[in-house]
Amino acid sequence: MSLAIGAYLLWQVALPLSYYVPPDTGDERFAWRMFSARFLYNNTCTLSTFERAATSTRQITLEPILHVGWLVALKHGRPAVVEKFLQSRCAADPSVTEVRLERRCGAGSAAGAFSSTLNCATRAVDNRREIR
Repeated sequence: MSLAIGAYLLWQVALPLSYYVPPDTGDERFAWRMFSARFLYNNTCTLSTFERAATSTRQITLEPILHVGWLVALKHGRPAVVEKFLQSRCAADPSVTEVRLERRCGAGSAAGAFSSTLNCATRAVDNRREIR
């Protein structure tokens, strides 16, 4: 019985601590660090989206097509949101062969730049991150 209680208590301590070692340290939603100033630094970042069709590449302006809440999530670089956005752009226009989202940050920003590219035919995602 005491072994079961000890295992339960260990589980209760280990589970919250696992939030401090996530694979993506930029996502601070589920940890005490969500109150850090790093969240504010992402406001110095800009997003650019490019769609490649068979013969040309065009830049897409995000503000008219996305709610501000989704723009914030994209600006934070949350992988699930970025991938879903890229997939939605492929689905919106069958002539698009590739979609790329880039985040560039100003000097002094704690957030790193990244780009995510989705090949619409293979659904393969290429993520490149620059961590400062």
